[in-house]
Amino acid sequence: MRLIGLDCATAPQKTGLAVATLAGSGLTVHDACVGRTRGDIVDTLAAWLAASADAVLALDAPLGWPAPMGRLAEHRAGDAIGVAPNDFFRRETDRFVQRTIRKTPLDVGADRIARTAHVALATLAAVRQHVPVQIGWTPGAAAGRQAIEVYPAATLIRRGLSPRGYKAPDAGARRAELLDALDLEIAPAVRERAQATDHVFDAILCCVAAADYVRGAVQSPDDPTLARREGWIWF
Repeated sequence: MRLIGLDCATAPQKTGLAVATLAGSGLTVHDACVGRTRGDIVDTLAAWLAASADAVLALDAPLGWPAPMGRLAEHRAGDAIGVAPNDFFRRETDRFVQRTIRKTPLDVGADRIARTAHVALATLAAVRQHVPVQIGWTPGAAAGRQAIEVYPAATLIRRGLSPRGYKAPDAGARRAELLDALDLEIAPAVRERAQATDHVFDAILCCVAAADYVRGAVQSPDDPTLARREGWIWF
């Protein structure tokens, strides 16, 4: 199974990409880099996906918005919204993550992560112009080319690893420590890139999360219908 990680960002140069394979229980990371242009990112993702009939693309960005925000279509200035802020700006998956690991993802309805989500969805749409990709809802039985939403911090925490401190520009030693703690094979040159920047490191973590999804070692939504509307973080 081919696994692809995309650490999403509004700037191409801060976007991380990684490609790996899962064979049996072993995860091998073959390549990882930061983007150059938006077109280059789309071309790279499309080529990696096209090379395998079965692949999972894991994106570190929200793929949907809270269902209650649909009320804004009928809202008029000055009217009350009638929904509590945490229910309005957060999705059920965000609340589930907070309840499970005591860490809350950024609010896609009230934070700059919404711009990253917008770019992520545009990137996915552009990739689909080259190769068909469906949103994944079959953990443990992945087939074809699927795209899923992941949250690297949750992937680390569920392994008993703290996400604190690894994103700083000078945190190469911390990223190296975390790489050693992850169960994966990685080429020396790729490891150096992951130690050099958190964007590459997060893209590799996306591959790790994708492996969990393929193995079925993830939390599934209690309300699949709502999840299909808002999106779901697989961890």
